[in-house]
Amino acid sequence: MPGSIPDFLDQNPRNKIIISNKEILDFSYLNIGEELAMILKDKNLTRRLPLIAETEIQKLIDKNVILKPALGKLIAIKNPGILLEPELKFSFISFLENFSRDTLIVLCWPGQIKGKTLFYLSENRGIKINLDHLSLLKL
Repeated sequence: MPGSIPDFLDQNPRNKIIISNKEILDFSYLNIGEELAMILKDKNLTRRLPLIAETEIQKLIDKNVILKPALGKLIAIKNPGILLEPELKFSFISFLENFSRDTLIVLCWPGQIKGKTLFYLSENRGIKINLDHLSLLKL
C-alpha cells in the first residue's frame, strides 16, 4: 500500500478520496459500470430510470464497502463512466462529497487528472469535473 495513503488519512481530511489512473494493488475494485449496466439492462426503462439507478447504485456501494484495519471503511471503484450518463441524473460530485466524509473512496479514473480536476475522457473532449472543494489525494 502506498505510504502516502495513511499519511493523507492521518491529516483527518474532510473528504477521504484517493484518485489514480491505475488500480492500486491492495484494493479489490467494484466495476460499477459493468455491474450497474447488467442490473439496468433487465429493468423496464421508464422515466423512473433515475430513481431506479440511484437505488441500485446505493445497493452496489453498500454491498462493496469493506473495513480495512489501517484505513477504516472504504470502497474502491473503477469504470465510473456510467455514473456520468445524463439519463441517470446522478450527481457524481455530490456522491463523492457526501460519501467520502466517513468512507474512503479509492477511485480508478479512466480519464485525465489535472490537479483537482477530472476529465472524462480527455481534457479536450468529454466531461470536466472540478473537485477543488474536496480533500483528495492523487496517486
